[in-house]
Amino acid sequence: MVLPYMISKDRRNAMDEQQSLLHDKNRLSIIAFLASHAQEECTFTAIQKKLGLTAGNLSSHLTLLEKHNLVCISKSFKQKKPQTLLTITVEGRASFESFISMMENLIDEYRKNHSTI
Repeated sequence: MVLPYMISKDRRNAMDEQQSLLHDKNRLSIIAFLASHAQEECTFTAIQKKLGLTAGNLSSHLTLLEKHNLVCISKSFKQKKPQTLLTITVEGRASFESFISMMENLIDEYRKNHSTI
C-alpha cells in the first residue's frame, strides 16, 4: 500500500491535476466509456455517437486527456479508411477509480448526515 506521504509532491500534484480533469462531465463520460469497454477497441466514431458530442468537442477533450496520460490515441487504417482508436491508460483507470471512490465517500457522508430514519 502506498500512503500519500510516500508519494513525491510533484507526483501528488500530477495526480490531483489528472483527477480534476474528471470533474468535467464530458471527460468523465469519455473515461467511463473507455473503462467499461477496456477489452474492446473503441473508435472515435463510436464514442462520439454514444456520448452525442461533436467531433471538435470530443477531439479537444481527448487531446487534453491524452496530454495528461489518461487515454491513448492511435491511428490506423481499416479497409483503406482512417480510424482513430482510443484506450484508457493505467493512469487513466487509476484516476477514474480514485474519482469514483471520492464520490462514493461524499455520497456516504451525505447519507449519514441526511438520513430520514
